[in-house]
Amino acid sequence: MLINGIIHNDQLWVKLKLAGYHGSKEIYFLIDTGFDGELSLPVSLAIPLGLALVGESEYKIAGGTSYNPLKFVASIQWGSQNKLASVDVDKGDTPLLGMRLLTNYTLFVNFKTKSLVIEEPKAEEPQEIKGSEGETKK
Repeated sequence: MLINGIIHNDQLWVKLKLAGYHGSKEIYFLIDTGFDGELSLPVSLAIPLGLALVGESEYKIAGGTSYNPLKFVASIQWGSQNKLASVDVDKGDTPLLGMRLLTNYTLFVNFKTKSLVIEEPKAEEPQEIKGSEGETKK
C-alpha cells in the first residue's frame, strides 16, 4: 500500500489520523530527516486527543544539549496497518514525522511534479535453506 503526501513550500507533508482516549484527528506532519523519533506534536494538538503518557524521550541535539520531551502513545493509521506510535509532545508549533516511523519504508519525492509517496515494505519471500546434504528446502 502507498501513503501519499504533499509538497508545500518545498517541504514534505504527510496527513495521518491519530487517536487517543478523547477522540481522533487528521493532522499534517512535516517529514523531518533530523528527527530520530516517530512523531512529535505541539501541546495544543496533543491535549485534546487524550494521548496516554508513557514516559520521557531523550535526545541529544546540536551542540550536545540534552532534550527530554514527554512521550505519549497514539493509535495511527499507517498505510495498511493500525499501529501504536510514540509521540513526543513539546512547545513547538509544527507536527513532525521522524525517521523511526519510516524505517523499512521507501520514500519517493519528485519536486518537479510535487509528488510524495511512501511505499510500505513488501512481504518477505520465503527463504531458501540448504540442508546438510546440500538439498534446497523452503
